[in-house]
Amino acid sequence: MSTLPLRATNVPHIWPVPGLARVGAFLMLIVNAYDDAQNSMREAAKKYPYAGI
Repeated sequence: MSTLPLRATNVPHIWPVPGLARVGAFLMLIVNAYDDAQNSMREAAKKYPYAGI
């Protein structure tokens, strides 16, 4: 009786850099959106100083 040799499949080594880059890009997207909103509010406050915004 013969048996088949058991071999573990090669699990690819996951490199964390692309995942960290995605997280960093997402955080930068949030920061840029917040910065854009702040700039819009500053411009509106300059244009309409007594609007109570």
